[in-house]
Amino acid sequence: MNSSSPNFHFPSNKMSDDAGDAWGKPNFLNRHIEARSPVGRNSAFYSMNHKNRGLAIILNHEFFEIKTLKARSGTKVDCEKLSSTLQGFGFNVFSYHNLRLKDITKVIEEAARTDHSENDCFLLAVLSHGEMGILYANDAPYKPENLWAFFTADKCPSLAGKPKIFIIQATSGPPSSTD
Repeated sequence: MNSSSPNFHFPSNKMSDDAGDAWGKPNFLNRHIEARSPVGRNSAFYSMNHKNRGLAIILNHEFFEIKTLKARSGTKVDCEKLSSTLQGFGFNVFSYHNLRLKDITKVIEEAARTDHSENDCFLLAVLSHGEMGILYANDAPYKPENLWAFFTADKCPSLAGKPKIFIIQATSGPPSSTD
């Protein structure tokens, strides 16, 4: 699925049937789900036999409001090929283009709130300008740590013990450099 503006409704957003109180009744007012790893602590492999491969989000930035950043020609083709490849691997892919930082945050927060219990893993790809320790949204710089901070076991328990894959393709020079 491709989107040029934020669409914050990912599939599998409802909690699994095992979320409930001590008597097995759903408790929708005070829901707390503990992180349970689907693999042992010293396991050599991740379990990749869930119902779905997982959610993949692509944040593609071609144009920027920041005047010192040039357009990234060719990134649309990169995004399309990455999306096609991820779909071939069984991912449910959502592509977003030229998002402002506040919209990136909304997309990431929604992805972290999504129930991933039926998914093997999660993937986030960022195609943008960047420099050491910095990525660029359409309108502002941000730290890559701000992306994966939402996916720790305490913040996204249904991904605990599962692969969380972050792909960053960004320029590695001053903001005025080209890809």
